[in-house]
Amino acid sequence: MKKCALYRCKQCFATIADESDVRIDKDIVDWMFENEMEESKIGFIAKFKISDKVLIHRCANNTVGLCEFIGWKEIEE
Repeated sequence: MKKCALYRCKQCFATIADESDVRIDKDIVDWMFENEMEESKIGFIAKFKISDKVLIHRCANNTVGLCEFIGWKEIEE
């Protein structure tokens, strides 16, 4: 399994996955995905740098929204 970064459009609230931008060493968050049957986990991680790039999303023919980083998702490789 690999991780991808998740973003949410501030205009239309769509959730967008970016497989090329994980932003963090996968080993740091692996423990969060260890057991899918467990209840939610909370933990602290080392500070990480948020990318300098800005993700935009074309919501409709006449609307473009800015997206914010909201977390990670585990996906099949």
